[in-house]
Amino acid sequence: INGELVPLNRLAEIGRELVQIHSQNDQQLLLQPENHLGFLDAFAGTGEELANLATLTRRVTAAKKAYRSLLLDEKEKNQEMDMLRFQIREIETVDLKPEELDTLMERKSFLKNSTRIKEALEEIEALFHDEEKDGLVNGLVHLAGHVERIAPLQSRFQPYLEPLKNTITLISELEQDISEMGMEMQESGMSLDDIESRLVEIERLQGKYGDSYDEIVAHLQKCRDRLSDLEELAFRVKEQGQELFATHLEWWDSANHLSETRKKAATGFAEKLKGELAALAMPDVKIQFLFNINENPGTSLDAVLSFSHGETGLDRAELLISPNVGEELKPLAKVASGGEIARIMLAIKVVSAGEDDAITAVFDEVDAGIGGQAAVSLAAKLNKLSNSRQVLCVTHLGQVAAAASCHFSVLKTVVEGRTRTMVQFLSKEQRLQEIARMTGGREITETSLKHAAELIGGNNE
Repeated sequence: INGELVPLNRLAEIGRELVQIHSQNDQQLLLQPENHLGFLDAFAGTGEELANLATLTRRVTAAKKAYRSLLLDEKEKNQEMDMLRFQIREIETVDLKPEELDTLMERKSFLKNSTRIKEALEEIEALFHDEEKDGLVNGLVHLAGHVERIAPLQSRFQPYLEPLKNTITLISELEQDISEMGMEMQESGMSLDDIESRLVEIERLQGKYGDSYDEIVAHLQKCRDRLSDLEELAFRVKEQGQELFATHLEWWDSANHLSETRKKAATGFAEKLKGELAALAMPDVKIQFLFNINENPGTSLDAVLSFSHGETGLDRAELLISPNVGEELKPLAKVASGGEIARIMLAIKVVSAGEDDAITAVFDEVDAGIGGQAAVSLAAKLNKLSNSRQVLCVTHLGQVAAAASCHFSVLKTVVEGRTRTMVQFLSKEQRLQEIARMTGGREITETSLKHAAELIGGNNE
């Protein structure tokens, strides 16, 4: 293009902008109501609005997908959050301390055996404070003193001195511990019932969340983290929901504006179609667009989520027709004959072709089902259309071919067993012969030649 290489798809894209093709098969599209909106858009020139709406549709579709990916089942999410809060509260209420279990077990054993321990302590204290023997420690001190006096005199006693001193120290410490334990037993600490109740609480945690303090604390942290994630998720769901609704509103405003544009254009489109059809031997035709519009889902996110955001907007439009006087407006498929369908489709193409920006319009056998004066009227319309753009028309009607400024004949021949297609430009004489053949059959007569000349001359006036 302009001396530069471009991809084939780009060439096809530009080609669609330069050339508008209208084919005979398009008549079947007219019987399908879902295509009627496209005909109206072509007439109304809503291309820019449709492009903008398509962009918004992609945005709102992406917002829906993001919202759904975050959206857990609300009931399941709330149940999980309630369970996590319960477990956190249960562990925090017990308020387990490191090494507490071992301490409690030792205290429990102490209290369960307190009588025996007390009796043993009393007996030990009696030994420490035996008045007749001046007490155990004092006795050992006296003993060590005697040994210390004779050790220099008799070396065999020397090895006993250090152990005796250590024993005195050890016994003194034992006496201190015995005294402290006796005082502890007199103090009012946790009762055995309190300890056992506390152990039941701890054992309940162990049964649910782990055997050790570290395992229980790890489970507590896991619950806190998961709860935080779910609370953050709830915030993100709310945030994404707000973004979805805002995008939906943009889409709605754009679609609503497009709908208003279509409604305004529909009246003019119908009037132009009536004018074209009157010239195609349908003078009494009535045409009207019936609009069905999707209702606004309101402020409910669930409704927005299920709402159909399409690239064509809010409207569903169907072309209703009354071809004859006294008939009600009805769908095309119910009231129009094959010939009428062909003429209506042709009228739509002629009207739409006058509105698009393509510099070339191709009409491929769109005149099927048309003949006589209707064909002459069609030829005049195509001729008029060629004043503003190049018009190529594939036709079997001499009336239509006679209106052209130049004429090509498409021929098929068999050469060496293969079919060849040839396009031949016709001279003035050849053209006269071809139009005579098209209007009069295989045998060309003076009458058919005269009629062909009249057709050509009439269109050139």
